[in-house]
Amino acid sequence: MSSKNDIDDVSINTDRIIEKNDNQSIITSGEDILSFLNIDFDTLQVALDNFKQANDKLEICLQTSFGSGAFSALTSPEDFISAWLQEVNQSILEILEFSQRHYDAIISFLESYMDKSNDPELVKPPLVIKNNGSNSNKNSSTSFTSSITTPTVDKEISLSSLSQVSLGELNGFIVELKNIANSNNVNLDDLLSKEEYADKIKEVTLKSQYIPDDIKELLMNSDSKIVQKSLASIMSGNDSEIFNLNSLNLDIIKKRLENVANANDITINQLLTDDKYTNILKEALGEFEDVSQQLIKWDDMEPEEYQKKLLSVYDGDQIDDVKSNTINIIRDFTDYISDATDIVPEELLVQTKYADVMKKAAQEFAKSSIFISASSNYSNEGISGVIKTLFY
Repeated sequence: MSSKNDIDDVSINTDRIIEKNDNQSIITSGEDILSFLNIDFDTLQVALDNFKQANDKLEICLQTSFGSGAFSALTSPEDFISAWLQEVNQSILEILEFSQRHYDAIISFLESYMDKSNDPELVKPPLVIKNNGSNSNKNSSTSFTSSITTPTVDKEISLSSLSQVSLGELNGFIVELKNIANSNNVNLDDLLSKEEYADKIKEVTLKSQYIPDDIKELLMNSDSKIVQKSLASIMSGNDSEIFNLNSLNLDIIKKRLENVANANDITINQLLTDDKYTNILKEALGEFEDVSQQLIKWDDMEPEEYQKKLLSVYDGDQIDDVKSNTINIIRDFTDYISDATDIVPEELLVQTKYADVMKKAAQEFAKSSIFISASSNYSNEGISGVIKTLFY
């Protein structure tokens, strides 16, 4: 058996590659090998984007676990739940560090490839490599860019600051987009993808009372197609922070969809992937619109009053103005938190020490509900794409 020292003594020279064919051996330098590579940059860009999205989702898991953010109050004082969450967070962090190292290795290789390639005719498309922001690897090098400038229309504008707008403002803007789609008799995803609607989308966005001035300044001098593409990106779930599409909220939504599937004697997988159940899925997704509207009505309430509203819905007391499906979804929301924290619903909804955390959690869930209900306005293909992004 090799000792640890034996393993430490092993070194691999990555600049020399030995290829053996029968009795012939060829020793080739790494630089020579690079000259034989034929990289499909389009495919590579998609792969790197997917890789980055996976790392981003791992970071979201760290940011939105019950041990931080809205649910930090539920893990104090130190107890079994908080200790368990620390273990989970540490495991996720280790996976993220491992994944980030491999991502950085690919970027490093590409930098080497671009530097060492001696083909003056090599077309080097503009790969856009972005650091995933992780603090776990502060020395990572993810600054690779090519010498060819991307056409302006291919770029997107970061709209991440939309995550700071209020619940009502976010809802108001999405309603404006849906109204444009309805007035043109098209699905929302078609509105955001067909160039003929780009100018109208930019016009409405710049006039919207719900869009912050700093974002309008970014969009003002941008091509309308860029504005359209940027909005299409966030409405595909690519910027999860805007709608709080974290693991908590997605699990609650999925639980509701599981209940819908069971009521129709099908599996959740059939509901999400089988085209013949798309109408059922659309109807289920559309139910979340009333959920967001109901929660928006309570948005200005003080936490304790807000908590009492949640309790009324959960107990079915004085809720004549709330739809039955909305009641069921809000109950699912409360039950999920209860199961995850091992705190019974009555405590979460009665003890005032949980008022702040329950209001914040409900507000975040309302933003996710805005996104989910908007997806019911997509074409069948568009819904399929969004669902795959979120749940698979």
